[in-house]
Amino acid sequence: GTTFGEAFGLCNTRYTAPKTPFFISQPFGNVEYDLFQVESRDDGAYANDKYKISIANLLASTNPSTNYGTFSLMVRAFNDSDTDPQILEQFSNLSLDPNSDNYIVKVIGDKRTKFNFDAVEADDRSLVVEGKYGNRSRLIRVIPSSQLDAGEVPAKALPFGFRGHQMPLTNVSLTDAINNVSRSRSMISGVSSSLVPGGALLSGSIVPPVPFRFTTTRNQLTASGAVFGAPSSQTVFDGRLFWGVKFERNNNDVLNVNTNTEINPVIASYAKFAGIEKQGVLTTGSQSDLLNNNKFSLAKVALNVTSMADVTASSPTTLLREAAYLRNAAIDSNTYAATNFSSRLTFASLLNSGSAVVFNNYSPYTKFTTFMQGGWDGVNIFDKQAARFTDRSTSTEVGLAGTYGVANSNYISPGASGQNYTGVSTANSCVAAYRTAIDIATNPNIANNNILAIPGQRDPLVTNYALEKNLAYGLSFYPMDIQPYDQNSLRIFDGETTRHASIKNTANAFITRALDNNAAGAYFPNVVMDDSVNRRRVTVPASIAAVAALSYNDRVKFPWFAPAGFDRGSLSFVVMTSVRVNQGDRNTLFDANINPIVKFPGANYVFFSQNTLQQATSALESINVKRMILELKRQVVQIANRMLFEQNTPTLRQRFVSETSLVLSAIQLQQGIEQFAVICDGRNNTADDVNSNRMNAQIRVLPTRAVEYITMDFVLLPSGVKLG
Repeated sequence: GTTFGEAFGLCNTRYTAPKTPFFISQPFGNVEYDLFQVESRDDGAYANDKYKISIANLLASTNPSTNYGTFSLMVRAFNDSDTDPQILEQFSNLSLDPNSDNYIVKVIGDKRTKFNFDAVEADDRSLVVEGKYGNRSRLIRVIPSSQLDAGEVPAKALPFGFRGHQMPLTNVSLTDAINNVSRSRSMISGVSSSLVPGGALLSGSIVPPVPFRFTTTRNQLTASGAVFGAPSSQTVFDGRLFWGVKFERNNNDVLNVNTNTEINPVIASYAKFAGIEKQGVLTTGSQSDLLNNNKFSLAKVALNVTSMADVTASSPTTLLREAAYLRNAAIDSNTYAATNFSSRLTFASLLNSGSAVVFNNYSPYTKFTTFMQGGWDGVNIFDKQAARFTDRSTSTEVGLAGTYGVANSNYISPGASGQNYTGVSTANSCVAAYRTAIDIATNPNIANNNILAIPGQRDPLVTNYALEKNLAYGLSFYPMDIQPYDQNSLRIFDGETTRHASIKNTANAFITRALDNNAAGAYFPNVVMDDSVNRRRVTVPASIAAVAALSYNDRVKFPWFAPAGFDRGSLSFVVMTSVRVNQGDRNTLFDANINPIVKFPGANYVFFSQNTLQQATSALESINVKRMILELKRQVVQIANRMLFEQNTPTLRQRFVSETSLVLSAIQLQQGIEQFAVICDGRNNTADDVNSNRMNAQIRVLPTRAVEYITMDFVLLPSGVKLG
């Protein structure tokens, strides 16, 4: 059978973005059409409890040229209140007409960029863009149903509610009173295949219902009323309140539940990832609707009248003072009245009455709220290291007292019996994730970045891969963190506080890696800085300080100025370092090609060198020279990309020389180079090159205060620009 951990405890699934259930239309007979879902643009668990979605201002069409009505959609702060809403984004006058400029998908957008993990060929695994319309919302995208996008939803449809949220499926009867135990799935008791009553200890339990707002009134209802939601003499209608999910706690007085403003934590719980659907542990389809009647519809907001004459005889606020949400209402397919509640008319009765004006009188009050759910980071939440993608999560090394890196074959996942769920070496999921991110960041068809930073990642499984890919990319510089070792040459993982790095052992270990790469620089040690948001001091990798110095350098000067010393290399935000570096230590680190962070009396911490990882002696040993070359390449590639589909003619070659010379002249004026030459003519473009539409160019530069020229070759092909 399937054990408890294997069913409800499994979390080895791909990351997801939180989204709402499908918003649904008003009933057309017995049919409620799926319209659209709202999905967070933030992947993962982050946005589960950050936003909620409100639909408001429903208006049936009064325009004889179209039957499509309009509505508004609001993105609100998750923990706001209806009486004090925090509207983060609002989209008004939306339509469900796919041909309208106000079509909800066009207005909000539905595009999503994702990595194509499932491509058969490794070269095809890249970023792909799905969707038709650009994202105009910062926070959400809209996913239309196939019927809506095809124009198969009735034109009179309006968003009237939403399907039930997915919930843990504790038993297939969807009730907490099981007469026939053979209908139960005893997952909570730990056995899903057993039908034995003794093994079904909790199979009769279900999760509580999603709380919905019962009335939009204040003060006491009456317990002696003839109908549900009957007001007392003290009851007043509050038009600020939204129907749908009730985010506040109920107080102990069930007749006066709209006075409490304390947030109900169960909503945030329901918004979390609850399990893997394919494991059969979640409700799906109609199960989600039926469980606790969790499907919401304004068609179940019942007025205390039974005829349209009664509706037109009273004001909306008068009737809404007596209105209630009847969760278990049975709606008649002709009148849309609640047949099991004395045939009370509902909002659906008004909308389908044939009079748009009557329904539109209620527009300020036909509003409801729901939440997104199911965002998942795609990590093993039971393993702190793997879940946080820490330094240790990608390491194969051994620390203190047999503490293994998660990528080590001897590592055992928490709660596992002799297994490493995260994987070993390059099969480790954290290593694979970082490598995939590196692939994306160094793909010239996708990226155009000048810095590749992976703060805190130190193991060769990640850093060597980054060094190789970044060098081949040829447009960015990689500030790298290194592995620290204690006096016994045992690895120190990030987060440890009882041991300190031995500078000698750390430098010696780094030397043994024999790295030779002029597009990267190594930095040491970790730094301590103030976290102004959480008001505490935190230890962060040295590469964080390196990125700060590079950023400051580029802001006040240019990439070809040295990001080191007491001006551009000064780190005013650094409070201390994890290890104090003295003069002898500096020499040890210099010899290992490691850029140290040091402190001098009366001055800030500073970077005291700017060396790349190149072994040979040349100008490219200096970070500023290498970054000048990288920046020059970037600008030349941009020039060349504009010429890709042009014919290789003398005019085009001269145009390349002219535009490139302008860039080089600017760098020369800004003290990056002393001399330059651009060669793109008959000397390096043969007749065969012209016939194959291949254009060759060569740039030679003499960096400031250097003694040798640096030569760069560029080849323009129909497929793109190739860097030499």
